[in-house]
Amino acid sequence: MAANAEDNAMEEYIEDISKLDPEKSVVCVFKHNMHCAVFKGTYWINNWPRKWKAPNVPAPDWFGKESGMDLAEWYKTWMNFKAREDDIIISAYPKSGHHWMFEVVHMILNHTTESVNKCKENNFIEMRTMEELDAIPSPRILLTHFEYNHIAPDIFKKGCKIFYLYRNPKDVAVSYFYHMTTLQAVYKFTGTWDQYFDLLISGTHESGRWLDNVPDWWEKSKNDKNTLILSYEQMKKNFVTNVKKLSEFLGKTYDMNFYEEVEKACSIKVMKKNPKLDSLTDFVKQGKPGMIRKGEIGGWKNYFTVAQNELFDAEYNKVMVNHKDLTVEFE
Repeated sequence: MAANAEDNAMEEYIEDISKLDPEKSVVCVFKHNMHCAVFKGTYWINNWPRKWKAPNVPAPDWFGKESGMDLAEWYKTWMNFKAREDDIIISAYPKSGHHWMFEVVHMILNHTTESVNKCKENNFIEMRTMEELDAIPSPRILLTHFEYNHIAPDIFKKGCKIFYLYRNPKDVAVSYFYHMTTLQAVYKFTGTWDQYFDLLISGTHESGRWLDNVPDWWEKSKNDKNTLILSYEQMKKNFVTNVKKLSEFLGKTYDMNFYEEVEKACSIKVMKKNPKLDSLTDFVKQGKPGMIRKGEIGGWKNYFTVAQNELFDAEYNKVMVNHKDLTVEFE
């Protein structure tokens, strides 16, 4: 049957992945049209890196002639990236509040409640060439989904401020599923939630596993004076207290009224109304939400079956038993 043939092809390819040259990037297609780039033994987002394309321009062959370089070539230039001492890096696993924190950090740095009024992709490391990053005026707010060991060395050498935001992986999974199905013109993923969950558990997933990103960042950064780690749930439940902590980490101190106004200005309701914050509007499937969806805590309960939750918890606990000081809130 077709399903079995598809499964066999995937099993054969998983065996092949370990045999790939880790210094070469390969774009792969798995079940349900899941696309991933494989490089250095890690799953990467299939359509990065690239120069940003304006709305209404069809997505190019990201790793082909139009992009001008493949992931391996781009990565070499990134490892030689020249940081500035006043650079601010916002890092997070995908679907963990990047858009939200880009707005927040912009407001803190500029003591304003006016929106940044541009999509985060303009400042997204993985979506830019080094020349484009260099052209951004200081202080630069740079965003990334990288695992810790893929951060350019000069960022640590220069003592840049790094803000790492993490979100519970079950809500991340649901948000990521909607992200892929909403932006089907970009991702081409055709699966259902159950099919997506199977790929998630198997680890055959763009960006790799949450379990390989968040705990590693935590262990390597929790005692670093230049890194602040906060959870999405902390920010949602007690925004003013935590945004004050973030502000002081960035060297800015304001009265509590300002932080309360920032909370209002950065609400999901307000951000969803600003089309300038969503660069992929033209790729959104009709009838689907854009990049900014609900931002709820605990929405995963409406999607995970009992069996899926038990399977997820088993995989989660295998890793997190070694990171007991990392607090993750699921509701």
